[in-house]
Amino acid sequence: MPLVYSVDDITNILSGIIANAAQRQNIVVKGVVTSVNDRERSFILNDDINQITCFVPKSSLISLPQEGESIIVVGNFSLNPTNSRYQIKVTNILEDAIEMNISNVEDISNELTAIISGMQELQNIRIKGEVSQLFIDNKVSYWVLRNQKLASQIFPIIQCKCIGSTESLVQIGNEVCVQGNICLFPQECKYQIEVSHIEDITNSKDSECQCIGCEYCQKQGKNQTCTSPKNPEYELCTMCYNESPDREDRIENAVYAYFDALGSNGFSPQKKRKIQMGSDNREADVVLVNGNGNFAAIAECKGAGYVGNGIEQLNSYLSATNTRFGIFANRVDPQQWKFYMEQGQNQFDPITCDQFKTEIKKITDSDLQAARSRIQTLESENKVLKQTQRSLKGEFDSIKVYLQSAAEKIDEVSNKIDE
Repeated sequence: MPLVYSVDDITNILSGIIANAAQRQNIVVKGVVTSVNDRERSFILNDDINQITCFVPKSSLISLPQEGESIIVVGNFSLNPTNSRYQIKVTNILEDAIEMNISNVEDISNELTAIISGMQELQNIRIKGEVSQLFIDNKVSYWVLRNQKLASQIFPIIQCKCIGSTESLVQIGNEVCVQGNICLFPQECKYQIEVSHIEDITNSKDSECQCIGCEYCQKQGKNQTCTSPKNPEYELCTMCYNESPDREDRIENAVYAYFDALGSNGFSPQKKRKIQMGSDNREADVVLVNGNGNFAAIAECKGAGYVGNGIEQLNSYLSATNTRFGIFANRVDPQQWKFYMEQGQNQFDPITCDQFKTEIKKITDSDLQAARSRIQTLESENKVLKQTQRSLKGEFDSIKVYLQSAAEKIDEVSNKIDE
């Protein structure tokens, strides 16, 4: 029996998978624009059958397209966990792209569907949460699963669909454990669980357990139906590690998605970036980097609560690249990460997650202002150059006229001499 995940766990895993989908950046897709939302800075790109949501970051200078317009969108896959949808984060909108590899909306939907359906870890998976937004239509039940006992009004959810009668188990407010396959519903660009089994755990003591379980741990007297322990300094057996949401590759995906969601102007996440340290070539797990190759932040990731010398590794990477901000992550949950900022002379002090977001925003805002200032300077210089060009052209024309006149006089004098 597989491990039970929380909605947060699945959201973090899916965010990383979708953000890295197709193993490429700058996906190019063509379609017709509908449902333009100025407040959300989003729109839907359609073909005859499928659709995909596109959003333009509020910090971007890109203007929203017009309703009914046929456009080409360039961007990257991302996730909107508050409505259980996948989407494209737009980096450019084009009218034409003859030399680019253009996909249509159906191609993109099929590509993502194949990636998700081909991942064994997303099949026959068990997820627990609280039932919300229940709707039953002709013995097909639809509901939203969210984390239990949430105080915030903004939270990740995952859509559930189950064929057959569920009235005795699925009620709004109930805590349930569902089992099934995660799949995509491209007609509405949603991801959801096709539920095959439901268990009501509203009054179950197991739902409060905080250890990780597998067959080995179960034999040792531990409970199998849990997510992850409260203590971040935990160790796992091999079986638990493979099932854990805090496996290193999943943590890397979570950090990548976290960087991508920051919407940092001019910066984008990259995995496995080479770092030169003296005569050694090292590899940083995830970095936030701009087009000039400058790092805004470096993240060192370790699996399942591992600490070891990971923080020392992070500090060495930060020092070698003159990077001001670092993250050490040994859990999928960002609230468990350790954030650092340089205070001078390669001294890195801990900061909070909110401080990190604020400081990164300052860097990107500053870079954006510098870029805008540079553009304005170039435009001003271009105007001066055009004015100079016009002035030089006028002078050249005057010189040309003068030379023609001089040549005529020389010819006239030469003729008189000949006479």
